Amino acid sequence: MPAGRRSPGTAPAAPAGALPWVALGSVLLGWLTVIGLVSIFYGLDRGTAGLADARVVRSDLLAPHVGGLVVAVLVPALWGRARDVRTERRTVARTWWLVPAAVVAWAAWALDVGTLRASGPGLTVALVVACLVVALDLELVLRGFVVTFLRDRWDEPSVAVGSVLVSGAVLLLLGPGDAPVRAGYAVAAGVLLYCARRVGGGLLAPVLLHAAILVALWSQAVGDAALRAPGRVVDVVVLLALAAATTVAGVLVLRRGWR
Repeated sequence: MPAGRRSPGTAPAAPAGALPWVALGSVLLGWLTVIGLVSIFYGLDRGTAGLADARVVRSDLLAPHVGGLVVAVLVPALWGRARDVRTERRTVARTWWLVPAAVVAWAAWALDVGTLRASGPGLTVALVVACLVVALDLELVLRGFVVTFLRDRWDEPSVAVGSVLVSGAVLLLLGPGDAPVRAGYAVAAGVLLYCARRVGGGLLAPVLLHAAILVALWSQAVGDAALRAPGRVVDVVVLLALAAATTVAGVLVLRRGWR
């Protein structure tokens, strides 16, 4: 093997600007703390599993993640790696666009149009805006900072697994719905949105897809339907099936650079 080259699948040497491992935990803990503190400050005991009105959407979804978004934007800027966080350095075959397309189809199927229509345009707009902010906050950290951090140390298959595990743990805490729905969403989103970053060339695709997933889940528990928990088991089962199919395909082709 020529000098200076490493064999495929081996982890890269950490670059000069790589952060220590403790930084990963510190950033995640600080980010979650900000979200939690803002949630307490704007806390509203809504008494329902869903979102009864636009005021609840603002206090329960929007405000905490606006606080988190400040951290999510500042950390890459201070690190000097904002471009690496936002953009994807690798290209993949166009056939991988089938994964984002499948997620969009799932979101359209799971969306409760009737409940949104009954809730009125004000609540619907508030929900969509809030879900976009939540998705931007989550993706800047989970598919942005975390993926970039892990790539400084690991090969791409390990980055994929590591980012899914970190994402799953975070989304299990912050996700909508009861425990089974939240767990399924956490696992499936980690797989599907990592793939969306790879195929989309950055964070735009995962942000939009994550927002679509959140709107679809929350649409079932807004307005007069706020007594229901967001998300149905069948929705999450289908989403998990998409993630499983993506994982199998990824395992088969990752060694060839996802081509």
